[in-house]
This record gives sequence, structure tokens and C-alpha cells, in this order.
Amino acid sequence: MGTARIRKSEGLGGLRFRRNLAIDWEVEQALSAETIIGDGGDLIHAIVFGDPYSSDAKGPISLLEIPFMYFKSSAVSLETSAGNKHKIVDGPFFKSKVSDQSDNFKSLISLGAWSTNLPADCHLDLVVKNLVPDNVYQIRCVFIDGKNKVSPRLFLGPGNHEINYDRGQGVVAVGTFIAPDASVNIRIASGSTEPPHINAVVLRQTGYSPRTTITGLRTIYGSKR
Repeated sequence: MGTARIRKSEGLGGLRFRRNLAIDWEVEQALSAETIIGDGGDLIHAIVFGDPYSSDAKGPISLLEIPFMYFKSSAVSLETSAGNKHKIVDGPFFKSKVSDQSDNFKSLISLGAWSTNLPADCHLDLVVKNLVPDNVYQIRCVFIDGKNKVSPRLFLGPGNHEINYDRGQGVVAVGTFIAPDASVNIRIASGSTEPPHINAVVLRQTGYSPRTTITGLRTIYGSKR
């Protein structure tokens, strides 16, 4: 009768279960410096989708002493599913109807990126790079319009989570996920005739959740007499 013995092997080897990207979304309707920045875990990135020098600030923008980096100089990118035919544009296209916020806050949320002629069957792809696989991350996505240019109804994926919000008041969509790879792709689609957009993103690392692994083992079959 055959037997199987497990022995440690040289090299990496082992069994590793693949993890797919899954994001748990929730919404914080009250847009403020505190809800944009968040407070859990360690801050990794604070990104704005427009050049701070093109805003009323005419230079660097900070909230709660956290500087926001222009996305074109960061590990976060924005693309369209339509490719180069429908390019992303960014700038001070938006504004807030909330008047009791700081000048830096107003400058930040005046900035944003979109594709003005994006076809209805296309979407934006928010790509976040330089992640550590198996780390738990929280991504805080800021959406505000104030000029009724973009969609007040969005679907965020994976998961096709629906968000309806007041364009003048804005919203923070907070997603929690475990990184399956060094980069993730978050889909932003419109649920109306207006195109989707995004103003800013804050990324925080909140924990670690390793996959089940069996490494450094090998199986040897033999005979039992």
C-alpha cells in the first residue's frame, strides 16, 4: 500500500491561494477635511486630480497639514476604457457650494479629472500602483461638482456599488480592500447621461491579511510493506 510523506524542500515551492480584488464600499456624505483625510491606519497617498498651481491656491495644497500630490506625478493614474481616443483632462473645473471651508479646501475640490466626450458605454479606470500584496488598504475617493457638469450617480467596481450624491455638497466613497497584487484597478462608471469624474483620492494602509500558504514542502511517495 502506498504512503505519502511530507518533507521540507529547498527553494520557494509551496501552495498559494490566489486572491481576487474585492472592495467593501461605504459612503460618507458630509464632505470636510476630516472625511477626506480619514484617520485609520497609516497615510500612504493624498492625490488630487488637477495641478494645484492651476487652482486659486496657485501652489501646493494641504488639508490638515497633509500635502496633496498632483496625480500625474504619483503612483495613482486615471485612464478611460476607451483608450487614447477619449483622453483624460484635468483642471479647476468644479467648485463647492459649501462656503464655510478653508481656501485650501475650496482649491482642492475645484480640481478634478474626467473625459468630456466619454461614450455612455465607457468608464474611468482608477489605477493604484506600488501596493504591498496582502496589505489591507482604505481608499477614500472624493466626488464633488457644483457646476452640474458630471454624473450624480456612479457605479464603483469591482462590485458595481451604486452611489447617488448631491453634486454641490459632494461625497466621499470609502473602499476597504486587501491588495491581491502590486496594483489594483477601480472602475468608475456613470449611471446617467453625464460623464463620470473624480476630484481626489486618499489611500491609507490599515492592516495585513496574509493568504493561506504552504511553502517549502514536497511530497514523497513510497511503498509500505
